[in-house]
Amino acid sequence: MAISFGAYLSGSIGLIISLIGFSIHSVAQGIYDPIMRREINSLSDGPVRASTMAVATMLGNILFAIIAPIYGWSVDVYGHSKTMLLIAIIISIISSFLVFAIKHTLETVSNN
Repeated sequence: MAISFGAYLSGSIGLIISLIGFSIHSVAQGIYDPIMRREINSLSDGPVRASTMAVATMLGNILFAIIAPIYGWSVDVYGHSKTMLLIAIIISIISSFLVFAIKHTLETVSNN
């Protein structure tokens, strides 16, 4: 009885965590989309604007199509905890690099 309750609770907690994750993703997407569209609108002309927005959306879909199977394979091979740790490490490295690159670019632009 305790084992089945533990399995049920584990599944329920996983469901709750998944729902929280999907909610956070939806909020982030809701924040990102208007900002991206405003920037594209301010930087491009009419005919180019639609193509630019389509390319931006397509790149997001392509990245998801590449990353989702790799994530699934990694969960199958290494387990969920190790996969999430690996993702956290990768995101930390990429974020650090991007912050450095953006800072360097802004310093270069401000000096010219």
